Amino acid sequence: MRFHLSTLALAAALPLAAQTPCPMQTTLHVPDSVVYGPQQDCGGVSYQLPDLQIQLDGGTCPTFVVYVPPHDVAVAATTLTFVEVIGHQPITMIQFECQTKWLLILPIGSECAASKPRTIGTVPQLLARPCAAS
Repeated sequence: MRFHLSTLALAAALPLAAQTPCPMQTTLHVPDSVVYGPQQDCGGVSYQLPDLQIQLDGGTCPTFVVYVPPHDVAVAATTLTFVEVIGHQPITMIQFECQTKWLLILPIGSECAASKPRTIGTVPQLLARPCAAS
């Protein structure tokens, strides 16, 4: 009789296990960030992208700058929701180098020159959606 009850309990639990589980995830906003590489002695820098403006005065020039746009990450939730990727945003890197300014053959200073921005990765755009009711 004991075997029969445990078999019955297992049979009753199988339909619950067959349902699509809800991962119970939501999104957490992460603000944008800018990471500056090591500094090199050079003229100041002023550089602007649509979402980023770099302004350094004096004789310093970063070797590179990495810009990570605002995005969301998936985290555990107490609600019946899941996270869906709806797109990607680029992580941008700009490299800088000192370029000497010349007056004929005499160096008269230097300035920080930026390379063309390049994408070095992406961060996902996420959206939390409710799990389907069964």
